[in-house]
Amino acid sequence: MKQYLLLLLVVSIFVTSVNADDIKGYCAKPCTDSDDPCGDGKGQTASCQAATFSDSTLFGYDASSIPKEFIGCSHSACGTSCAAMDPESMMDIVDGTFCFPKKSMMDGMYGDEDLTKMAAISRGCSGSHEMNDKFMVGGMHGDCASSYNYAGVKFEKTSATSTSARMRTSLLMACAAVTASWLVATI
Repeated sequence: MKQYLLLLLVVSIFVTSVNADDIKGYCAKPCTDSDDPCGDGKGQTASCQAATFSDSTLFGYDASSIPKEFIGCSHSACGTSCAAMDPESMMDIVDGTFCFPKKSMMDGMYGDEDLTKMAAISRGCSGSHEMNDKFMVGGMHGDCASSYNYAGVKFEKTSATSTSARMRTSLLMACAAVTASWLVATI
């Protein structure tokens, strides 16, 4: 058993190091009615992430048309969607995909907070924090250090409707449990 675990550890370290060197960039896509925003059935997270931005024009939207949720995509999906991105830019929009070229220096640091929040989503993380008059991905330093998943994870569409339905079901179950407890206590 120990040999198997050691072999698994060595293989995972090798795969991680190979994948980390292979990353050319990250990307995020808006979550709309599509069951597969990234096109490969995967994302950086299993479901879309809610995001708010103070300047939606940065992403090509006006204030009334910006989607409420986005998802980071797998390395493969980003490679396909962002093949035409400008590698010198901080972010390039290619056919509605927000592409973030990997930088050799200060990767994950941006001059704009909204750009940083979208870059965090592209890495399977969320939020931003200020550092030296710039912004870094993640709510706190190091939050996004290990959030990126090269292959992505299975995407499971979660809409606001299904989330609301789950919340209502949970609330009804909680009420039923409290009612049952009260009935048992009073009998």
